[in-house]
Amino acid sequence: MAKPLIVYFSKTGHSKQLARLAQTLVGGDLCELNLVARYPENYILSVMRSGASLISGELPKLRQIPDTSAYREILLCYPLWWWELPTPVMRFLHDVDTTGKTIYPICSCGGGGLGKSVKRIRKLAPYAAVQKGIFIREADTNNKTAAESLAAYLAPLGK
Repeated sequence: MAKPLIVYFSKTGHSKQLARLAQTLVGGDLCELNLVARYPENYILSVMRSGASLISGELPKLRQIPDTSAYREILLCYPLWWWELPTPVMRFLHDVDTTGKTIYPICSCGGGGLGKSVKRIRKLAPYAAVQKGIFIREADTNNKTAAESLAAYLAPLGK
């Protein structure tokens, strides 16, 4: 079975932890989304800047866009901001061809669930098979519960 591409955007480190855990569970290649104009170090200011971008419709530029052509599955790890997909992840989905790919949304947040993120992914990747998604609380990203939940969610990918 082909290995997946594990794409993540992480401000506080929780989504990065989930991406690494997913890699441990199913293998695959890690790819971090980095911005040309970095967000401020302050978390609140970063979320506010992303919210302004969401309202204006101007998505931030990424330093590099990964080549997804060799992958059938994309694991997308991200935090939930404004009950939404963060704008850097929107930019990634806007810039890559996801036709025929299967996308596994993996969301971390303080307690907001998946919000509107999966709906947004389906809108930005209309020709991909977008799975229902999994939400893991930030407080749980480093414990056994997260590992068990993520393992069950990613079981169809095997290793």
